[in-house]
Amino acid sequence: MYTVMDILEMWIRKFRENWEEAVREEAPEEAVREEAPEEAVREEAPEEAHPEEPLREEAPEEAVREEAPEEAVREEAPEEAVREEAPEEAVPEEIIIDIGDLLEAERIKVEQLRRDVRRTSEQNERMREELSSKRQKAEVDHAKIESLLRSEKEKVEQLKKEKGKEEEEKERMRGELVSERQKVQDLSRKCREADDDKERMREELVSQRQKVQDLTRKSAEANDDKERISRSLNNEKQKVQDLTRKSAEANDDKGNINVPTNRENERRIIFQKQKVQDLMRKIAEAGDDKERDSRKMTHVLETNSRLQQLITEQKAVATQIIEEKNNLINTERKKVEDITRICQTVHAENEKLKEENFHFRGLANEQKAQAQATIQNLEAEVIKAQAQATIQNLEAEVIKFEEYRRICDEAREEKERMEREEKKAIHARFNELLNEQKAQATELLKSVNDSLDTEVQKYFDDVAVIASNILFEDGKDILGKAQKLVSELDISLAEHNIISTYRLRSKRSDKPGFVKICFRSVQIKKQILREKHKLRQSTDYRSVYLRSSKSYVERMIELNMHTLLKELPQGAQYHMTASGRIVKKNEDSSEENNQEGNGHD
Repeated sequence: MYTVMDILEMWIRKFRENWEEAVREEAPEEAVREEAPEEAVREEAPEEAHPEEPLREEAPEEAVREEAPEEAVREEAPEEAVREEAPEEAVPEEIIIDIGDLLEAERIKVEQLRRDVRRTSEQNERMREELSSKRQKAEVDHAKIESLLRSEKEKVEQLKKEKGKEEEEKERMRGELVSERQKVQDLSRKCREADDDKERMREELVSQRQKVQDLTRKSAEANDDKERISRSLNNEKQKVQDLTRKSAEANDDKGNINVPTNRENERRIIFQKQKVQDLMRKIAEAGDDKERDSRKMTHVLETNSRLQQLITEQKAVATQIIEEKNNLINTERKKVEDITRICQTVHAENEKLKEENFHFRGLANEQKAQAQATIQNLEAEVIKAQAQATIQNLEAEVIKFEEYRRICDEAREEKERMEREEKKAIHARFNELLNEQKAQATELLKSVNDSLDTEVQKYFDDVAVIASNILFEDGKDILGKAQKLVSELDISLAEHNIISTYRLRSKRSDKPGFVKICFRSVQIKKQILREKHKLRQSTDYRSVYLRSSKSYVERMIELNMHTLLKELPQGAQYHMTASGRIVKKNEDSSEENNQEGNGHD
């Protein structure tokens, strides 16, 4: 890639080569310039050169193709032959010395610019080394920060593991609390069952009281029955005694008693026995009724059975029955007392269970509160420790990151500042040098064009073209207009390949005229002539026509040939092409060829 200095050197070298070539080619045309001055030719040319449009219509691209061999012939002719045929004429040394001084000054400036660029590159290298060292330090700090971050991550993982263990302990305590709660629920259930048992026992106690009352009533009834039975027994006993006495009397009076009397006594005894049996049956029925009334009146049945025995065994049996009745009543009373005592015990136990339940509930609540407080304290301590560790780590990381970012920002700002200064310096220096070079080149070109316009411009015919129908505009840059015209054909050839441009003299300044455009080489000129057909599609330069520039000798030969052809009898049937050949005209174009004009430099 070429630098600005290389491009400037190449441009100066090409300019010097073209200048030396132009100076060397000045000698062969000296004699022609002495015989025919340029002013006369320029005065004759414009009026005849205006009708250029028919020529371009006659000679399309084929004419351009015909022009190419001519240029090739010109290129094939070595410069040495020209130099041998025409002796060189001395060039003014002042011009060469001025150009040499200018080139030497430009070379010195270029060297100074190279030294400045080298110095700037050295400064850039130093700054790059400093930036690399800072970058290495930043990388080391970044590695340290990464190691610290890894250690902090390990600590966080350890804390997570500890927290997991604490969570397990917490779950275990929760399980214990659940078990305690289950126990409390069991105790409450037992308390409820005890309450139910108490209610049931109360109901049983009420029923037992009712039974005792029934037994008391029945015992009273039994006493009444006992008295009634005892009375009936006494009556029966009296009757038995009477019967016994009567039987004894009967035995004593056995002989005196008749058989019917014994039969009557027997009947009476049988009747009494039947009554006794009826009474016994009634007593048995009463016992059966008592058994049906209550299952717990078995002793009454026993008493009835004993009463039955007492009927047979007399008063002892009845007394035993009464004692058994009393024992039964005492037993029932004892049972009632036992039941009352059991109820009191159950009530006391119930109260105790309630107190224990309340105590257990308080203990459970206290344990629950302690467990919750412990869990909260542990969670708070863990969270606090984690938060403190995280805050400390974050503060350390933030400090390190701020330091690292500050270093990076300083390095980036320093780099950007240096790049800006470097770019600004290079841009300013480049603009300064470019402006100086442009100004110097412009001044040099103007001075060269002004001083050597009349001496050098005639020797640029091989690399020059003539543009016709160019409007005259005061204060208009001809070079810019020529560059714009050439850019319509090829943009790459418009800026750096045009050496000089100038207008040809014309008698009338209010009409379009001719402009001579000189290029750097013959190849560029050929390329421009090959692309001149593109002007037909242009909007600004549709009426502009291009043709190859000719030397003074060629123009004189062309004028003489036109004069001869006009004077010849059949000369109107022939015309001279742009390549210098004489060919016969077509019948269709004979009238147009009569109006053919000549171009001038």
